[in-house]
Amino acid sequence: ETGTGLPIPNLTASPTPVLPLPLSPPVARFAGTWRSIDGSWSVVQQNGNAIFAEMYMNIYGIPTKVAAGQGTVVGGQAFFDFLDMYGGGGRSEIALSPDGQSFTGVARYSNGMATNIFSTRA
Repeated sequence: ETGTGLPIPNLTASPTPVLPLPLSPPVARFAGTWRSIDGSWSVVQQNGNAIFAEMYMNIYGIPTKVAAGQGTVVGGQAFFDFLDMYGGGGRSEIALSPDGQSFTGVARYSNGMATNIFSTRA
């Protein structure tokens, strides 16, 4: 005791080591233009882990934006909420292939419908 009622500090004790923060998984690169088997395509913009996508189809020969969404990239996956041209919305979950040239996933509409997704880099 120091006479003040406070304990004497132990100056010989080792300090608690500071552990490094765990590394975050690398953020996959989804940016670019993607084509689907049905002829539709998506244009994806990415800033770090933030993602914005617009989906297009040719309707009567006219390229038409049919949906758009935004969300987050986590590792090799992207999760984004979308709204289609008819006002229907939902959430898409996609995973990038190991070579970064395709992705697969599912779009789940808020009404319970779901559609599988497969696209390749254009």
